[in-house]
Amino acid sequence: MTEGKGLDALLEKHHTFVSGTATRYGVSSSMLTNAIKDGRISREARGVYVEDGYTWDDFAILSQRYSRGVFALETSLYLFGLTDLMPNRFVMAFPYGYHHSRLEEHGIVPIYYVPSRYSPGIVSVETSHMNIVPTYSVERTLLDIWERPDVAPYTRNKAFRNYLDEYGQDNRSYEKLVKLKEQLYPHSDLTKLLETLA
Repeated sequence: MTEGKGLDALLEKHHTFVSGTATRYGVSSSMLTNAIKDGRISREARGVYVEDGYTWDDFAILSQRYSRGVFALETSLYLFGLTDLMPNRFVMAFPYGYHHSRLEEHGIVPIYYVPSRYSPGIVSVETSHMNIVPTYSVERTLLDIWERPDVAPYTRNKAFRNYLDEYGQDNRSYEKLVKLKEQLYPHSDLTKLLETLA
């Protein structure tokens, strides 16, 4: 792969990226230096680069630094536009047993799941800065928010109302929700409540 093609492939997928991501695309540090000189990218912090014309994206940086992490709970609500409150922390789910000493330093609140609970409902979503990151689906997020006792009642009720407004008439979304409910929260009353209000 030529230098230009490697960088082109990188920038096609990532407008904000870390040096480790560049390495995975075969883009060396000297290639990054040349791209900075050419004005294609800027170095915004140690190991963090942003394509010209784009803006720093915390979601992209965190998802690349912690590639096993999946955005969850209130952070997922924000990514899907189901809340307008910009998170002051980033909730990320990790496989049980994963440990990294710098999560708190980067504003991450980790939650840990065994494999059978970690994998269901992972999707990709585009951030407001046009980067693709992993998060739990709208349906998984609603179930998680609804069933976790540590989520504030206001947040739970607001998420429920916003889901009804956005997805209340979407049968495919409801079917996904029912499937995830049976898999993860078989005793949840969420689907009954949705049926009552439908």
